[in-house]
Amino acid sequence: RLCESFGLTKGSKEAEVVRAAFAAAVKASPGRRPKKSGRKGSKATPASGRLDLAALFPRPEAEGEASEARPVHIELCSGNGEWLCAQALRDRSPAWVACELRFDRGARCFQRFALRGLAAKGANAALIVGDAWDALARRLRP
Repeated sequence: RLCESFGLTKGSKEAEVVRAAFAAAVKASPGRRPKKSGRKGSKATPASGRLDLAALFPRPEAEGEASEARPVHIELCSGNGEWLCAQALRDRSPAWVACELRFDRGARCFQRFALRGLAAKGANAALIVGDAWDALARRLRP
């Protein structure tokens, strides 16, 4: 069903990458209980379950320098993502995050990202599908 929603060919490499990303996001969801072995968390999702957007978008490392986080710009009520895609393509230094409540608009926004190369690893755009208040208040790390 994900393949159909995002216009990907079932079984393709891109479809598997998207499926793995969704599986990881659902697994790390703050609403789920950690396994009994104890979850330590990762750089982007600490044990608190809040997602650190800055950790998802490190700057490309220059020779001899440690990478630091990019500034993160969040657009609420992104719709189909036209404005955010234009900004992410125009200015690649910050990270751009779209937040859209409706699933159908979020799917179109992600399709727009994928068609413009903004959904690839190392790109500067991301998408949150869900309630903006919930994401900012409870799901994202300050």
